[in-house]
This record gives sequence, structure tokens and C-alpha cells, in this order.
Amino acid sequence: MTQESNVKLRLQELDNLDERRLKALQSVELYQARIAGSFDKKVWQRAHKKGDLVLAVKRPMVFAHKSKGKFEPKWEGPFIIDKVFSNGAYTLLNMEGGRCMLPINGKFLKRYYP
Repeated sequence: MTQESNVKLRLQELDNLDERRLKALQSVELYQARIAGSFDKKVWQRAHKKGDLVLAVKRPMVFAHKSKGKFEPKWEGPFIIDKVFSNGAYTLLNMEGGRCMLPINGKFLKRYYP
């Protein structure tokens, strides 16, 4: 083989390698989309509105003074939702109507059923 034909062959192999990489990337993206779709079917969206009663998970700083150990309740409340933000955050009021904490992410809340 001449030097020129060897260079052309290597460039052609590199082009083929790029095509194979793109095909592999596309198949990975399709697989991830399929897995995400099957997972999202099982996820329940928790949307709360103003005035709902909710429980909030206790913050890790509260666990510093454990008194009951593992039998300590993990949720505190009930609280009333005061404001709903578009990014999934909520401001809460305690039952007396006073503001009790900073805005909290909706994943740390669950509905309270009296």
C-alpha cells in the first residue's frame, strides 16, 4: 500500500467510526427515553393548592436532640398552605395563622387527612 492510500483508508475508517458513535448515542437516548416513560407512568404528581392541610418532613437539624430515638415522628404539622410558587415551592402557616418556616419544596410535603 502506498502512503496516500493508507491515509485515505484511515480517514474513511474515522468517518465510519463517527457514524457508529452517533448510532450508539441515538440508541442510548432511545433506551433512556423508553425507561423514563415507563418510570413516569408510575409516578404520582403531588400538587397542593392554597388552603390545603399538609404535613412537612422534619428537617435534619431537628433530629439533633433525639428524645425518642427511632420512634420519633418523621413528620410535623399539620400546616396550611399559604402561597403556591410556580417552581413547586410552598409557604406554610401553622394552625394559628403564623408563618412557621421558609418556603419548602413540595417533595417534602404530604397531604394531611384529619
